[in-house]
Amino acid sequence: CYWNFANFLDANAGPLIAAWDYVEATNDHAWLAKKITRLELVADFLIRRDVDNDGLIEATQSGNLHTLKQPHRSCAWWDALNCGHKDAYTNALIYRAFRCLADLEKQLHRDTQAQIYSARADRLKAAYFKTLYNEETGLLAWWRSADGQLHDYASPTTCGLAIAYGLVPADQARAMLDRLWLKIAAVKFTRFDLGVPPMLTPVLSGDYIQTGFGTPQRSDGTDTFGIYMNGGITAGQVLHFIDAHYAVG
Repeated sequence: CYWNFANFLDANAGPLIAAWDYVEATNDHAWLAKKITRLELVADFLIRRDVDNDGLIEATQSGNLHTLKQPHRSCAWWDALNCGHKDAYTNALIYRAFRCLADLEKQLHRDTQAQIYSARADRLKAAYFKTLYNEETGLLAWWRSADGQLHDYASPTTCGLAIAYGLVPADQARAMLDRLWLKIAAVKFTRFDLGVPPMLTPVLSGDYIQTGFGTPQRSDGTDTFGIYMNGGITAGQVLHFIDAHYAVG
């Protein structure tokens, strides 16, 4: 794009999902047969990023407070937010990516490879909720940093993504959406013509890029809440929150 940043985990998941979308739309198995080893290369990189072998894919960024400093960026498209280590947003996309690749392998009758990526998706799912669920809030934290801390910003978009992809147990998913709606009401958000914010709690200054792009000056992040990645709305991400409601019926 306009800069050359590495270590965005969603940049690996995205092409795998997009490849599945393309084949679903076109049934172009000749294209798929040519590209399948490249798709496996991307997926196998992600598998190697499960550095502690717990099933989740770890970012190179720690996600610890006060660690995101220029010129570095976080592990995802949310590059001004300090997400890293065990990140809920990217792992949800990676989960879908493994499922997509497993299905593409099946379509080429590559059953052994299909089983490999299906098993990786199963392992990720088994670790996801128990690692990222915040019992104090009843929501998913956006990420668990390398120091073990949960960074929970009451995120409709990240929680919505996980619910839509089936990563939140059914008995918890509806309750989680209810809690998010209560939080939306509590903060008096009403601009649904724009969508919903990616977070309903201001981002601590220590969890934001340390200089630039609306960096909070107050430690609690309230001075820039609603600006850029501290609560600024991005329409495309809102679709995950909407889809989550269909997923729970």
